[in-house]
Amino acid sequence: YDCHGIGRFGSRLRIVLERGVILLEDMGNLVANELYDSEGAGQDAAQAILRGVERLHRQGSHLIVVSNEVFRGGADYAGDTDAYLLALARVNNALAAKAENVCRVVCGIPKFMKGGNGFDRA
Repeated sequence: YDCHGIGRFGSRLRIVLERGVILLEDMGNLVANELYDSEGAGQDAAQAILRGVERLHRQGSHLIVVSNEVFRGGADYAGDTDAYLLALARVNNALAAKAENVCRVVCGIPKFMKGGNGFDRA
């Protein structure tokens, strides 16, 4: 698999490939890297990440993306945290719209928001 297909920061992400299944962990770090690193996509971070995820998805039979929940921690953030949360929300929303399954896990308990395809639902 080409971990650099996910953007300039692919080598910093945890990507696991097993039997055609790709696990992409920590979308929050990827968004921060693309937004704030001098070599990142800056304001175009969400679009750049979505293009990279699409390229990565074509390399396996299944893609599992792990991300952070946004906008649950309050409403008044310091600095440009709002820009980070908005970019992460854009990525999460776009990926969820295309995904077959969307699962929220709280305290280790999964709740499928979309799909499920035979998995136990909480």
